[in-house]
Amino acid sequence: MNRIDFQKIAELPPSGIQVLLAAGFPDGASILAGYAVECALKACISKRTREHDFPEKKLVNDVIRMTWQAVQLAELKVRIGDW
Repeated sequence: MNRIDFQKIAELPPSGIQVLLAAGFPDGASILAGYAVECALKACISKRTREHDFPEKKLVNDVIRMTWQAVQLAELKVRIGDW
């Protein structure tokens, strides 16, 4: 995949997420939303690198993992009424 592919996935309308939520599948909606965020991050990272000079996979995965943990923490705070 390249930057354009990542951008296209990240810019898909959130209707699939809304359908999953309405059907009672919040975990599926969360996974789909996380995938869109992952693709958006990868598009940003690839935009700032030279062709064939993508950062090592571990670095990219660490950034994505930390971002996902931040999203989960924010979701938890919303659920317990901390925000």
